[in-house]
Amino acid sequence: MIYTTHILFASILTLLIIGKLPISPSVEPLQAIFIASLGSLIPDVDHPSSYINKKFWRLFSLSGGFNSHRGWTHSFLGGVMITAIFLTYLIYTKGKVHFIVPFFIGYCSHLLIDSLNPSGVAWFWPSKRRIGIRFIKTGSFEESMLQIFLTIVLFTMLLIDVGLIKVG
Repeated sequence: MIYTTHILFASILTLLIIGKLPISPSVEPLQAIFIASLGSLIPDVDHPSSYINKKFWRLFSLSGGFNSHRGWTHSFLGGVMITAIFLTYLIYTKGKVHFIVPFFIGYCSHLLIDSLNPSGVAWFWPSKRRIGIRFIKTGSFEESMLQIFLTIVLFTMLLIDVGLIKVG
């Protein structure tokens, strides 16, 4: 999937989950969306032409001879490891450790939405077995339709959150 699909899906999933957790007073919804969006882009550091590598001049790139796209960074274990690194950074910089939750939600959302791709995801790396539904190719018409749907859902959720749409 392309980066905008990841950001949209991470934003929706974060808004759905974050309000149900006891940390919600510590993290504002827009902060959570921003952190989750960042988390949703991180798994693609293993691809040289990914959005995150292009925007950060491959500063964080893990692409190279020892790694393949949708390898360890596209696994649950990779998510735990990178989230632990982010937590260490937050502790070291005296940042909000509560940001770890939206970051991990964003990371996992990337794996979930990539599971719709024909390539699937190696959720249980180091096992090479890829798991997925496999019906939306990256950059396809179907992905464009998914983006439109996700945009409508996110926009509606935000309108409900600010009180412009009443539910119930």
